[in-house]
Amino acid sequence: MKNQFSHPVIKVSLMLIGLLLLMVLAEWIAPSHASQIDTKPPRYYITQAEREEIEQAVMAEAGGECFEGQLAVAWCILNAAELSGIRPTEVLTEYKYTPHRLEPSESVREAVAAAFDRGEEITREPITLFYAPARARSDWHESQIYVLTVGNHKFYRLKEDKA
Repeated sequence: MKNQFSHPVIKVSLMLIGLLLLMVLAEWIAPSHASQIDTKPPRYYITQAEREEIEQAVMAEAGGECFEGQLAVAWCILNAAELSGIRPTEVLTEYKYTPHRLEPSESVREAVAAAFDRGEEITREPITLFYAPARARSDWHESQIYVLTVGNHKFYRLKEDKA
């Protein structure tokens, strides 16, 4: 006697029903936020060692600033790396960031992730420079193209950098 499930149409139908049940079961078992997981590549790839040094530098330069000020400093590093064709940690030396490295706050970590991982912009201008006018006067910075002030820092782009 022939098995009633051996007919090709019935086999395919049963396989499709089984697949559909598996899909429903997987959706039921999977966390509700699984479809919201960000799978986009980072805005700019950095190693864990680079991330830690960038975070420490941002903390030293803008740890006392608001999140937007921290993000703006992170963007200066990112833009300078892209425009100069050097790694972000090289920017810290080339652009004379303070050599002091401080343990980053959670806000600074988030600002670095916002810039480098998610590409969250503080401005579309290619800012690469900043200084704190309350601490010093910089005629050189002031001779560049002013973009914005955030907290205690003024941010600029180089005259030769294209917007």
